[in-house]
Amino acid sequence: MKYTICVTQRCNLRCDYCYIGKRDISLSPDAARKIVDFAYRNTPADEKITIGFFGGEPLLEFGRIGSIVDLIEGHPDYTPERVEMTVVSNGTLFSEKSARYLRDHNIAFGVSYDGPPTIHDSSRCFADGRKSGKLVEQNLKRAVAELPETLVNAVYGPPTFHLLPHVVDYFSELGLRHIYLSPDFSARWTQADADILADLFTEIGAFHEGAFTRGDPHFISLIDAKIAVILRGGYGPNERCRMGRGEYAFSADGFIYPCERLIGEGGGGGHSIGHIDTGIAPDRLACHPARPRNSPLGMH
Repeated sequence: MKYTICVTQRCNLRCDYCYIGKRDISLSPDAARKIVDFAYRNTPADEKITIGFFGGEPLLEFGRIGSIVDLIEGHPDYTPERVEMTVVSNGTLFSEKSARYLRDHNIAFGVSYDGPPTIHDSSRCFADGRKSGKLVEQNLKRAVAELPETLVNAVYGPPTFHLLPHVVDYFSELGLRHIYLSPDFSARWTQADADILADLFTEIGAFHEGAFTRGDPHFISLIDAKIAVILRGGYGPNERCRMGRGEYAFSADGFIYPCERLIGEGGGGGHSIGHIDTGIAPDRLACHPARPRNSPLGMH
């Protein structure tokens, strides 16, 4: 079970492809408590709970993250083995204080960084137009030193995707071993772009294989995810995204969405399926299969 908490919709960057609306709003303590209760109540006893702190830029509300972690760890059903937490940041606000806290509470740290500053700055600048790449690179080096399991997620689109092998090399040189590569789904892709992707992915695959045989394995999402599918014999007949059933996201004003990519402006518009004060609205789940009668997910 995956729960993404939009701690705030404030952000100090203005990324071209961001799918979260920028609003001067942060999660209230009351909504945070209800979301934590929702997560424990709606997770079957035999499943893990994955909680991601998201934004906006979540480190703008670092103290609020701490108070939510207190709620999570102080819950009667909490066990360290069952609950996994992650903070996904734009990397501009990383500090020794945040590193120490994340390490002490075993919270994974992920940075959204598209590659070398020349690539990163093409889409990810501060609100006033200043470039952010050099600062994020500096903080990412510090993060790798303080938190060796640091994750990085690079978004690629038509202007930059041909540089993906270079981006992977660059991340490896920075000491990163957990690399996620995510396409910009909102971009205008062409058939010509698609025709190039196969060769690029093959080149990244060769890097992946070489690192593994050298005894320095790298997790690269677009490779390892497919290896996992192959090892289990292919996709199952009913395998699909679990959004709205095994995955929920919460906007900073407490509205519930089936996935963080669908939060948009928040405020209950678009794909909202309810509010943390009133629970999930069954009529908003009409596009999903009916739940088993004994399902723990429903109105509360």
